[in-house]
Amino acid sequence: MLTYGTKIQTSPDGKSIAVQDLMIGQGVFNPFSDGKDEIIDILARKVLLHETTEELHPVEIARDTFAPGMPCRPLIVSRRQKIMCCPPSQFKKRRREVELVEAVSLPDCKPLTRKEVTYFAIFFAKSRLIVANGSLCATFSADVFQSPQ
Repeated sequence: MLTYGTKIQTSPDGKSIAVQDLMIGQGVFNPFSDGKDEIIDILARKVLLHETTEELHPVEIARDTFAPGMPCRPLIVSRRQKIMCCPPSQFKKRRREVELVEAVSLPDCKPLTRKEVTYFAIFFAKSRLIVANGSLCATFSADVFQSPQ
């Protein structure tokens, strides 16, 4: 999940909006189609970190971790937030593959200690990638709430 202040790209020209200012029905830039996808829901959760397990503590991914401008500023996310990048096993290879990896598995990911954090989860009709602080981050689809049959 993303945290308060994360900038979400909303148009091909690079315009971005803080995650807490996004609204249901708003279009968010799709980097694969150069179009926009409509947000169907946004959930916010405030977590008091002294009352929870380390699993819910945020991590910081430093500016330019993946490439220049990726992220364009520190990216603070939940440990399980999936980010499109070159996985650690590929770092030293000449030809690298990219995949979705959990933030906590990145070698330069820095655990943060705070009193509280507000997480945001953005939902679309289908799960997809969005540009958050210049990096590709996974989102959720509405079917995440459906019961298995």
